[in-house]
Amino acid sequence: HEKNEGLNKGALLYTNYCASCHKEDGKGIDHTFPALLKSPVVTGDKKLLVHTVMNGRNAMPKFSFIEDKELAELLTYVRKQFGQGADAVSTEDIKKGRN
Repeated sequence: HEKNEGLNKGALLYTNYCASCHKEDGKGIDHTFPALLKSPVVTGDKKLLVHTVMNGRNAMPKFSFIEDKELAELLTYVRKQFGQGADAVSTEDIKKGRN
């Protein structure tokens, strides 16, 4: 039950912060906003994903204002939804990324 709650919270956070550019289906917009679906940034090393989200990249703003727990839920959702079952992102991963 609690695991689904985290994914639901992650889905809501994704809708609020990411979907306007990366779209609900994670496919992005060609030549404008990159797809998250099967993206190496999403499926690969969590550190790169955390770094990208915290510091922004190209047109993407920084999202370092999101608190650790919510950011972990959001990125876990992104990895589960678009990363073909990539493992979860923990609050510890986020804390390490802030340093």
